[in-house]
Amino acid sequence: MYQVGTYKNNSWALVSEFAKSGVIFDFDDSSAQAEAAKKLEKYVQDNNIKGMSGKTNSDGEVMYRDLEKGVYLFVQTQKTQISNQVYQSEPFIITVPGNYDGQIIWNVTAEPKFKNESIPPITTNTPPVSEEPSGDNSSRTPNVKTGDDTNVIMWLSLMGISLIIFSICKRKVHK
Repeated sequence: MYQVGTYKNNSWALVSEFAKSGVIFDFDDSSAQAEAAKKLEKYVQDNNIKGMSGKTNSDGEVMYRDLEKGVYLFVQTQKTQISNQVYQSEPFIITVPGNYDGQIIWNVTAEPKFKNESIPPITTNTPPVSEEPSGDNSSRTPNVKTGDDTNVIMWLSLMGISLIIFSICKRKVHK
């Protein structure tokens, strides 16, 4: 967590450590806010800025108490892996206090968005099974046939010939 802004002259402004980041706060546009968070995250990385870290509890929550009035950037430094799924929260910024539906809230709760980066399945290099019998035919399985190699033309021709013979027989019966 990084304090990136403070409240001065009735507006939010960057603190001196982040003044050169070029970020402008726009809390009315969520896309602009997300872009600002990504830009600030890159600025932190490029300038080796140290922030305050916290550890999540068993519910995956982290709590910071007694924060000053300001704008805060939250960045997850390590990815989380559960089974074959890897999760990384998007960087985000919040204000303390928060202003939600016209109400000032000092106990701000944030629920970040997560990227899910699936781990590709592990593939093994299995040697081909020999087609030659090993002498013991009891464990041998028959060759597997895949695909459809039916001779469609032959079957259509047979159906056409059958239809002609059927028509001829039907005419002879009606005469």
